[in-house]
Amino acid sequence: MKILPSQFLLEIPIGNSFIKFEIGKIARHAYSSIWVSWGDSIVLVTICLNETSKLEDFLQLSCDYIEKSYSTGRIPGGFLKRESKSKDNEILYSRIIDRSIRPLFPKNLNKEIQIISTVLSHDSIHDTEIMSLCGVSVLLSAYPFPFFIEPTCFTGMKIARLNQNFIAFPTLAEKNKSDLNFSISLSKNNFIMIEGFCDNLPHFEILKALKFAQKNSFLFLRANNILKSKLSKSKLFKSKNRMLTQNTYVSFANFKRIAKAFIQLDFYKILKIKNKKKRTFYTTQLKSIIINSFSSTLSNSEILSLFSEIKSIYIRKYIIKSKKRLDGRSYKSIRPISYQLNILPRTHGSAIFTRGDTQAIVSVTLGSKTDEQTIESLHNESSKKFMLHYNFPPYTVGEVKMLRGTSRREIGHGYLAERALEKSIQFQRIPYTIRIVSEITESNGSSSMASVCGAFLALLSSGIPLSFPVVGIAMGMIKKTHKSIVLSDISGEEDHIGDIDFKVCGSSTGITAIQLDIKTSGISFKEITQILHQAKDGHTHILNLLKKEGNEKNHLSKYAPQTLSLKIPIEKIREIIGPGGRTIRDLSSLNNVKVDVSDTGSILITGQGDTNIQSSFKQMKQIIENTSS
Repeated sequence: MKILPSQFLLEIPIGNSFIKFEIGKIARHAYSSIWVSWGDSIVLVTICLNETSKLEDFLQLSCDYIEKSYSTGRIPGGFLKRESKSKDNEILYSRIIDRSIRPLFPKNLNKEIQIISTVLSHDSIHDTEIMSLCGVSVLLSAYPFPFFIEPTCFTGMKIARLNQNFIAFPTLAEKNKSDLNFSISLSKNNFIMIEGFCDNLPHFEILKALKFAQKNSFLFLRANNILKSKLSKSKLFKSKNRMLTQNTYVSFANFKRIAKAFIQLDFYKILKIKNKKKRTFYTTQLKSIIINSFSSTLSNSEILSLFSEIKSIYIRKYIIKSKKRLDGRSYKSIRPISYQLNILPRTHGSAIFTRGDTQAIVSVTLGSKTDEQTIESLHNESSKKFMLHYNFPPYTVGEVKMLRGTSRREIGHGYLAERALEKSIQFQRIPYTIRIVSEITESNGSSSMASVCGAFLALLSSGIPLSFPVVGIAMGMIKKTHKSIVLSDISGEEDHIGDIDFKVCGSSTGITAIQLDIKTSGISFKEITQILHQAKDGHTHILNLLKKEGNEKNHLSKYAPQTLSLKIPIEKIREIIGPGGRTIRDLSSLNNVKVDVSDTGSILITGQGDTNIQSSFKQMKQIIENTSS
């Protein structure tokens, strides 16, 4: 590790190479910037601040990870030939950066913060995603931000597992061969964010991976601390910090006044109402009374911010003191579960899954190879034969909102459920492209995990062969001084007032996906161990309820496309395709089928009804016989 204070250059060894961080080299009009290089990959990370007078009850933070096509010497596709809408992988990693740092700021900070990470050069070897997260962590850990909640340093890292050996900061080639891929943000003693996917590995392997991450984060954390010490002595950075104000909190006197109003209006009595709709109704009435009572001395945004904070404090106290949750459950209890298969008669598979007040209608659609999604990345163009899309319309929570396309949250939840289920599907036994859509119809927390459970049932309904069942559960935690309370299957209110949202997907034998979001400065390895063990009990409970469906053998829907495969000599491929593809187009159009021809001579015919497929087969056979004679 090398630190050159005159240039604010930090070099950290990774394997046989160095990852380098240079602060203030580029984009000097930004509040702060860092130039990150690893091999021939280069990422520029910038942070800008904007003072605002408006006090919100959420942190006004935006994070964007952007990949430039020129970084790999490519020209973007499409008519415009320039980068425009963010790709899914960019959105997913933007969310990872956001979730890694959001808990470390005061949520009511009256500043807009924008972080942009731009990939400028990519050698197709080193991972620019983790370079971006590390760049952000170096800036926020080493740079003396006066409004940072957590003064300790943190870092980001990726973990892979290859041939049963863990690898820190894997190359792209190692990551693609790995049976475990985790993105992690952590400080010296705590984990801040985890997102990972694996091949149904046992719980103890997940814990070993997290322990390995802690051990290998030491060098980065130490370097950040040393750099922080060097930077704090710089006149340039001290002058910038004098420009910042810290008017982030409403006075304690106002806090006490509103807290007293909660007691006078008997808020604890409202908390004893188990029905969510009734409880929400009376809580809304309470909010209106408090707004009217304090509107002469406080702004609406200040009142709402305090109301939300005080409400959370009282709910946490109620759960701890009463040793039960708002809906009357014990800490480990799962909400009542009901489900039904084949609810949508004309789909290729469907199910409705309800857990408490959260409900998802999930459908499966089977298609041909031509229905695969084409993915254009910085390195190559690939295709994807399994997709899971998650939709969360406003009526699910009784709200009125404009429909403005797919949100980042919907993309993130869909991807989590997709990766959780992907390893359970026996693709080698089916010729189909699979699209699953989860329509959330009611939501009171854990809708993404309802999507996982509903998708598993819908796949059973469709007759797609599975290696093992996959279900999901969202775990929560309320941290006390000496002990933490772990909650299984959290509701929306518990998610809001709790300290974590830990989604765990897997089977009876292992884990396929995990996602940790926190609202504190982090959780310990010991707490994660406790959560995973309790989540395993939750998985067992859900799987026992769904066991009957898993044991039944389902067949393909009569509306699902049928397939027929054949093999022809390679020299006959051009005869089937015809001049400019005319023969295969005419054949497909005439019989209403899709025909996929591979370079090896394998042909797959997909269509509705056996008659159309057999007709296509006979015509192909005739074409081959005519050209042979």
